[in-house]
Amino acid sequence: PVSMYYSLSHASWDPLYDPRLKDMTLVEYARSAAIEHNWATRFLVNKPRGPLTKADMSLAKRIVRKKVLIGLYEDMGTSLARFQRYFGWDVDGNPDNDTPAERAEMDKCRGAVVKAGDKRLKDHPAVEEGSPEWEAIAERNRYDIALYEYATKLYTKQAREIFGVV
Repeated sequence: PVSMYYSLSHASWDPLYDPRLKDMTLVEYARSAAIEHNWATRFLVNKPRGPLTKADMSLAKRIVRKKVLIGLYEDMGTSLARFQRYFGWDVDGNPDNDTPAERAEMDKCRGAVVKAGDKRLKDHPAVEEGSPEWEAIAERNRYDIALYEYATKLYTKQAREIFGVV
C-alpha cells in the first residue's frame, strides 16, 4: 500500500495516477476507499470486493500451503537459490552439466538482483512500525498481515520438507 500510495499520488505519467490523492496524507489514504486493502488474500480467494471472513483466510492459507513455493524479500538470496533449485533453472536445463564458471556467473547475477533490491521501495520514505501510518495500513490489511505471518512460518517449514534444511 505504501508504494502504491506514492505511485498513485505522485506519478502523473502513470495511467493509474489519481490527482485527488496528492493532497492526502498516507494515513488519510489508508483510511480512504482508495486504498487497495488485503490484496493478496482477495486475489487468492477471488473476492475483489466485500468483507473478508475467517473462512476466506482459511482458504487463502490452504491455497498458499498447497500451491505456493514461498520466497521472502527479506531473504532474497536464499529465496532465489531455492527457486533455482526447485525449478531447475540453470544454463542448459541440466544443473549437473553447469561448469564452475557458469555457476559463478549465475551466483553473480543473483547477487546483483539482491543488491539492487526493489526500486519502488527506495522512492519514498520508509514507514516505521508502530507509527500512525503503519497502524492505519495494518488496520486495513489485517488479513494480508496474517497471511504474511503464515507464509514466513511456511517458508521455514518448506526449508525442512523440500530442501532438507535443518
